[in-house]
Amino acid sequence: MLFWDMWRTNHRGDLLDGRITACICLFGGAPGNETYGDNKKYCDLHARLLRGLVKTSPHDRIDLRIGLNAVGYATIQEIARAAKHINTRVYYPNENMMKYPRLRQMIHDDECPVQTQWVLVLDDDADFVHDDWFGQLSEAVDEGLVHGARCFGEKYRYRLSADNLKWHRSRPWWRGRKLHGLFQTVEFCTGGWWLMKTADLVELDWPDTALYHNGGDVALGSAMYQREWPLWDCKNLIDVHNTPRRGHSEPHPVA
Repeated sequence: MLFWDMWRTNHRGDLLDGRITACICLFGGAPGNETYGDNKKYCDLHARLLRGLVKTSPHDRIDLRIGLNAVGYATIQEIARAAKHINTRVYYPNENMMKYPRLRQMIHDDECPVQTQWVLVLDDDADFVHDDWFGQLSEAVDEGLVHGARCFGEKYRYRLSADNLKWHRSRPWWRGRKLHGLFQTVEFCTGGWWLMKTADLVELDWPDTALYHNGGDVALGSAMYQREWPLWDCKNLIDVHNTPRRGHSEPHPVA
C-alpha cells in the first residue's frame, strides 16, 4: 500500500468527508441602507452567494448558519429559498452586531452547538465560481492535513505596526513566539473565506472577544502561529473581495 493510501486509511476520521457548518454574516439592505457604491444592491450580492451555495454544494453535507446584520426583506426571501435545500439556522436580531461578535454567536451557540467537525466562514461577497469547490476543498484538506495544516483559505501576509503588535501580545492566545523577520509579519488566511476544525476554534475560543469588525483574519493567523499551526493556501477556490469595500470599517486593533 502506498504511503498516501495508508495515511488516508489511518486518518479517515480527519478528512472532509462529513458535514460542515457554514457561517455567513450578511450585511446591509434594510430600509435606508439598500445599496452600496454605484447603486448596487446588497440583496443582489446576497442572492449571488446563497444561490451559488445551493447550486454548487452537496446539500446533505452543509449546515448553514446566517447572521442578519440590518438586511432587507429581499435578503430574507433569499434565505427562505436557500433553506428549502440546505439545513439553515438564522441568527437575530436583524441589526448590525458587526462581524466578530456575530460569528461568536454562531460558532459558540450553547442552545444549538455546532455538530460538525469543520466550520467554514464566508463573507457575503463570496462567489462560488467553481461548481466542484466542495470536492476541490476536500482534496486540499486531505493534502494539507498530511503537512499538519489547521486552517485552509487564501494565504496572505500582513506587517503589524508597533501598536498592533502590543495588542497581539496582550491577548490570551499569545505564547511569546517571535514573529517573522524584522518587520513583524504575520501569515493569515483572508477573512473572505476560511475553513477550520470546530475543536480548534473551541481551543482558541475564537473569535477573540476583543475583536469587533476588522483585523480578525490577521489575528487568527497570529494566534495560529503562536501554536505553530500551519496554514494551507487554497487561492482562487472561492472568489472573494470582488466588490467595493462597503459598510463599517475600522483599523486593525491596537493596544
